[in-house]
Amino acid sequence: MSQVMGPAGSNNAASTASSEIIHSLVPRLELNGSNWAAFAMRFRVAMDAADRRGHFTGSETRPVPKDPKKPTDDELTAGKAWDREDKIGQNLLLQRLPDITAMAIIDLGTAQECWARLTKEFTAKSIYTQNNLQQVFFDMRCPKNGDIRAFLQSLIQKWQELAAAGTPVSDTEYQHTILCGILDDLA
Repeated sequence: MSQVMGPAGSNNAASTASSEIIHSLVPRLELNGSNWAAFAMRFRVAMDAADRRGHFTGSETRPVPKDPKKPTDDELTAGKAWDREDKIGQNLLLQRLPDITAMAIIDLGTAQECWARLTKEFTAKSIYTQNNLQQVFFDMRCPKNGDIRAFLQSLIQKWQELAAAGTPVSDTEYQHTILCGILDDLA
């Protein structure tokens, strides 16, 4: 892979690699938050791989000059480098968001602020979505004179969706849903 040099002679190969990691590992976040758990987990892993997770957690803080009134050239350079890395992190995040969500956080100052806002909003949406998915699962019934195999197959599919959304169903709940769904058909 050829290396792209930035304006100050910096190496942009890491930025390109980070972008490739994001596109290969992280799904686009659904506007309704239905895939928040998977998105957040994959995004954290991708940011670890891109060595940028600290910008999102706040553990990688912007360097502060010893004397803010007289920063040294090295301190100014370190601050600019941190700002650039943070903006690259924000850009990587924005690539995987719906446009309306990206527009809502674009004016926030740092990657950490963007992530905190997303986490707050989409955790709430995700909980609602998970509860809704779970209720749909529990309410599933085989239609009268319906194909029980098709019903069981659709039940398995919904069960897998719940697990992917971070809302596993216990064995007891699963068995109860099967029995209620089939027994209603037989009644």
